[in-house]
Amino acid sequence: MSDPDETSADERRAQRGTEARDRADQARSRAEEAAARLAELRRDAVQSAAPRGSTVGQIDRAARLAEESRRLAERAAQNAAAAARATADVHDSAAELHEHSAEAGLGRPDEHRRQAERHREQAEADRAEADVDDRLAEEARRPSDGG
Repeated sequence: MSDPDETSADERRAQRGTEARDRADQARSRAEEAAARLAELRRDAVQSAAPRGSTVGQIDRAARLAEESRRLAERAAQNAAAAARATADVHDSAAELHEHSAEAGLGRPDEHRRQAERHREQAEADRAEADVDDRLAEEARRPSDGG
């Protein structure tokens, strides 16, 4: 059986990973909205025969906000990937602990082996999540063309 503290720690790590992915999604969404608004402002400025100073200022501000949002999306995705890799490492350690306990004949070896397998599967899933988050960070790293 798994230790209640271990389960609680696993749940906390999973929650932090979920929260990091949510923040990455929100930052990515804000970056997309800012890039769309920037493209809209640029189109409006080009179509206007005499752009007002506030339109030019809005374009500059939108460009700065779009870049900041892109950086935040990249950072959030990197943090989510790091959290998923850390959780995978914890699951690897837990799997090793259960394997050693089974080999030492502590408790119920069959239960330790089942727990070890469960932790290995979760570690694999966490690494796959980290790979997705790494790809999202790479996508965010590429500057938007603004429209």
